[in-house]
Amino acid sequence: MWDRHSGVSFFWGVALCGSAPNVMAPTGFLILLTAMSVGIADADARFVRPSPKDGWEIWEVRDAQAVATVHVRRSGDRALPLVVFAGGSHCLPVFFRSADGDGNWRERSTLPFAVEEAQRLADFHFAVVERKGLQSFSEVAEIPRSSGCTQERGGVHKEERAYHIALASRTLHAEPWVSSVLLTGHSEGAEVASGALRFVPDDHVAAVGFLASGGISQFFDLVLRARRNGDAAGRSESSKSC
Repeated sequence: MWDRHSGVSFFWGVALCGSAPNVMAPTGFLILLTAMSVGIADADARFVRPSPKDGWEIWEVRDAQAVATVHVRRSGDRALPLVVFAGGSHCLPVFFRSADGDGNWRERSTLPFAVEEAQRLADFHFAVVERKGLQSFSEVAEIPRSSGCTQERGGVHKEERAYHIALASRTLHAEPWVSSVLLTGHSEGAEVASGALRFVPDDHVAAVGFLASGGISQFFDLVLRARRNGDAAGRSESSKSC
């Protein structure tokens, strides 16, 4: 049943869209089959430091295969649902500074909604995973018109991105301030969120939500590119991206 302490959290994104920059546009290892079947072994999450952004915290999640930075905004210390969010295709940090048309630098974010406002309407914690090789609170001279990601900067394979989201979901689920995990993604992140379910035990995710789920994404582009380069079946990329 959906109530204030569970599924309602998914609906604030639709009502509060508009705070993200206008950059919405249409990961390099394979995960071992053993990891898929037995889950994430020896994984943990640790608080790193308070974030430069007021009310946020920086966490690190890791296991033997991967490490990722997670930006967390908690609603106190009570055990509440945790929304774990996967962003879209844009290759930008979660939080960054960029210049406007007049050359004035201002704070921006790739989050497509205002988490602070949403937490005034519903009781939940929020976590967003930083894309591989990107660092928040840096300066971005020019916002790319397209994804602009590479394997080293941002990551391009769905398998890797999904594993990072699952790693955050699995490790943060064990924190005393988390009562349940709600997994959600925006645009290309909706594909990532759905893929993350492969690496998370069924009892670790209470619900999944897709916001503005994308159409054909760069994951399919990678398969097409592999085929054009002589890989008739696109196997080199399809195993990582589908």
